[in-house]
Amino acid sequence: MANRILCALSSAGLASLFRAGQGMHQIIFSTLDHHRLASEPRVTLELHATEHQVRVAYGFGNLYFEKSTAEETVPESEALRVIIAYLARLWSETKSTPLPEPLRQP
Repeated sequence: MANRILCALSSAGLASLFRAGQGMHQIIFSTLDHHRLASEPRVTLELHATEHQVRVAYGFGNLYFEKSTAEETVPESEALRVIIAYLARLWSETKSTPLPEPLRQP
């Protein structure tokens, strides 16, 4: 499931725009150029393979210790659209450059 989602994001042209990392049970995206996020904004994915669902969250900390600012749990089939929307928010709130084409959704 993680491989399918990450390959879809890469195919959409997003691989070079974000830094991706992993926690024990999460995939974390940021626009920063360093490891070890403290309280910086991030998009976090939790994959629930048994249910074929993805929890997509926007926040400033580890989801186990801090409440997210916004989040949705969606079927895997809808995950790409939702993840891109959250990544667009992250870009808009952390970068001073215009939204890249791969983040623009109709």
